Amino acid sequence: MQRLATLDEQARKVQVARKHIIDKILFLSCPRCGVFVSDWIGCYAVKCDSCPCTFFCGWCLAGFGNSQDAHNHVAQCYNKPPGADLWGTPGLNDQQKRQEFEEAHRRRQRPLLRTYLNQEVEADLKAAVVAACRLELEVNNLWPIDA
Repeated sequence: MQRLATLDEQARKVQVARKHIIDKILFLSCPRCGVFVSDWIGCYAVKCDSCPCTFFCGWCLAGFGNSQDAHNHVAQCYNKPPGADLWGTPGLNDQQKRQEFEEAHRRRQRPLLRTYLNQEVEADLKAAVVAACRLELEVNNLWPIDA
C-alpha cells in the first residue's frame, strides 16, 4: 500500500490492473473463497481444502455446492478437452495430464485477459498494463497477447 501511495495516478492504475490480471485471471483459485489452488492430478470435480463444503470444476473453475453437481458439470464442461473424462484424457501419463490441464487453462485465460484489457483498462494504459504483466504472461505461455 505504501508503494502504491508513492506512484502517480497512471502508474497506480497500471499496478491495480496488473494485480487483477495475476490474482483473478492467471492464478487458479477456488471460486468461493479465492484461495489459490495448486495444480493436481486427479478428478476434475475438485474439493476445496479451505472451504470443504464446496466443489468446483477443475476445467473452468465454476463453483458448485456439492459433489454430484460438480461431477455432472465436469462430465460436460465446455473447457474440457475432447475425449477427456472426469480424470482427464484416458491413457495420458501424469506429465501429459499436467500439460493438458495447463492448456485447458490457457484456453480459459486468453479470452478473460482480452476481455479485461479491452473493457476494463483505459485504452491509453493497455500497453503499459500488458508490459507490466509480461513476465507472468510468458511464464503462463500467454505471451504475446493480442488484446
